[in-house]
Amino acid sequence: MKYVRKVLQTHGKKGLATISPSDIGIITPYRKQVQKIRKALDRVGKDLKPDMNSLKVGTVEEFQGQERRVIMVSTVRSVEKDKQSDNLGFVKNEKRFNVAVTRAKALLIVVGNPRLLNKDPAWKKFIQYCRDEGGYTGVPPAEEDGDLTMPLAALSIDN
Repeated sequence: MKYVRKVLQTHGKKGLATISPSDIGIITPYRKQVQKIRKALDRVGKDLKPDMNSLKVGTVEEFQGQERRVIMVSTVRSVEKDKQSDNLGFVKNEKRFNVAVTRAKALLIVVGNPRLLNKDPAWKKFIQYCRDEGGYTGVPPAEEDGDLTMPLAALSIDN
């Protein structure tokens, strides 16, 4: 929720907010995650006071044919479990990937485990493009950092 807060607190000329909740969409592959994100947004809305009901949260299919100024994509499946790390589920579907990363008019934020996402060719290409263009922040590439325990522990989307 840190990213939502930052985007909503961005101010333009004369101190006015430049992005409203209706300008933001959050895409996640799972309906259960939609519910969890919606609950977290309710807490953010109480802190910031905007009407968060106009901020759309939904699955990839719900965003088909729609655009928002800001899109945040949560790749919630990107957790390695019991050596099934190649199983990316919905996140691996190329059509869903394409819809998810092409809904933003101005800003796209993807939250996920890049080490796991890199196992899929489309995600790997996308992550490399972001790195090459200076649009990547977060966990360093595998060749730069061997142990992820500390960097991952420091990341939090609950803030």
